[in-house]
Amino acid sequence: MTGEINLRSYKARCEQLKKRFRQVKFLKDSKSFLQLGPDAEAFYHGLHERRLNAPTHLRKILALEGVYTRQQIGEALSDAHRMSAYSSECIINLLGQRERPQHEPGPLHLTRPGDQLDIETPQADLSIYETPNH
Repeated sequence: MTGEINLRSYKARCEQLKKRFRQVKFLKDSKSFLQLGPDAEAFYHGLHERRLNAPTHLRKILALEGVYTRQQIGEALSDAHRMSAYSSECIINLLGQRERPQHEPGPLHLTRPGDQLDIETPQADLSIYETPNH
């Protein structure tokens, strides 16, 4: 029976250590996250209010530092906060959109002559703009 008690206490202690490790890791992640920009703290609080898995979102956002600069992530956090969109997916999408080149739309090309519109417009009556001579 002593062996069983020791095993239980060992397992309980392991669980306590794992929990404490997650708490310490979360605190380190939180401190690092709050340094991302001026709106990071507001985003952090919004994330905790609206998401059950906030630590996962924090880790995903912090992992973006390997690809984007802290300034880019901070700007995305500010924009997401203004839109009240508190998730790592939103930050990833914002950063991805900003990275893609913005092409100007080209002219519409119609391949079949039947698609063209044959519209005749009447001559505009500009007499309403003329001022009477007094």
